[in-house]
Amino acid sequence: MLITEQMKEQNVVPVGGGALTIEQVVQVARFNAKVELQEESIRKMAKSRAYVEKRLARKKWCTA
Repeated sequence: MLITEQMKEQNVVPVGGGALTIEQVVQVARFNAKVELQEESIRKMAKSRAYVEKRLARKKWCTA
């Protein structure tokens, strides 16, 4: 993969509904780009957390 000056200069990598590209991973891993969670991701995490907390409150963490 060719690393360009543009890749080095991108300061923020948005994380949202889709998959990350190799270039975005490189920006974070090699050039310390910041990761910014998009609203859609935050909503999905909140929904997942609420589900887990509800199951734990009922002591139903195992479906077997």
